[in-house]
Amino acid sequence: MVVLDPQLHLATDIIPCEDAYTQERALLSEIVPTVKPDDVWIADRNMCTRSFLMGIAQRQGFFVIREHENLPWQALGELKFVEQTPTGKVFEQPIQMEFEGKTLTFRRVVVQLDTPTRNDEEQVVILSNLPKSVGAIKIASLYLKRWSIETLFQTVTEVFHCEIKTLGYPKAALFSFTIALMSYNLFGVLAAALSSAHGGETVDESFSYYYAAEEVQAAYHGMCIALPDEEWRFLAQMELDEFCATLIQWASRVKLKFFTKTTRKPKKQKQKRKYDPKRPHVSTARVLNIDASA
Repeated sequence: MVVLDPQLHLATDIIPCEDAYTQERALLSEIVPTVKPDDVWIADRNMCTRSFLMGIAQRQGFFVIREHENLPWQALGELKFVEQTPTGKVFEQPIQMEFEGKTLTFRRVVVQLDTPTRNDEEQVVILSNLPKSVGAIKIASLYLKRWSIETLFQTVTEVFHCEIKTLGYPKAALFSFTIALMSYNLFGVLAAALSSAHGGETVDESFSYYYAAEEVQAAYHGMCIALPDEEWRFLAQMELDEFCATLIQWASRVKLKFFTKTTRKPKKQKQKRKYDPKRPHVSTARVLNIDASA
């Protein structure tokens, strides 16, 4: 299980487990001790358990977690309409939950989506104990940005190859995964420096981790020959502010056009081909010519 800080774009914690059949919920008890006061934890419904919600609240933290259908709660008021948003209608309701003799009061935010999710779900229900000063619209917005953790997993899988199929030993697989996470964090620092130098919106929209990793891999060995270890030791003596300023200065010299994401064109709709028993053989050349002329 990985904890992502969405503001820093860094993986801040990992709870490793060798058993692939272990449910994520079984690891939540190890997450609770890491909760700090005023932390806001955003998670999917698989993390929506009474012990986890209560644990976060008891450590003076806050949660924005999608409701699991098996979570028991009691309504303290009616579900009331809040506002129409570009995503859909937002409703809010006060509820409470009991666990181990203690009661926790929080809010239930319902987003009735204008467009169903890819799983054909027409609404998203979010639970949060954030103070009333944080409106239901903001809570819904926070949760709907949770996809950033999925982006992390996609990046460490496709760019940093965290899942090597030939690694049959659990400890080796976990080691490979954590190395990939460290690489992701290093590139997160790189992206932050580039954002400071070139603008955050530009980097978020166009910077490609893949092309950056490819460049590092291609240039690393030559750089080690041209700049041996002793050439880098001055960095270890720097104060944090000076180190950050140096990174930003270097980042300002990077030409982002060489590390731009490749945008995909819309896929052409292919014709469904019917099997003709009288003509069981197909000419690949003719099929390709038909597709090219379509």
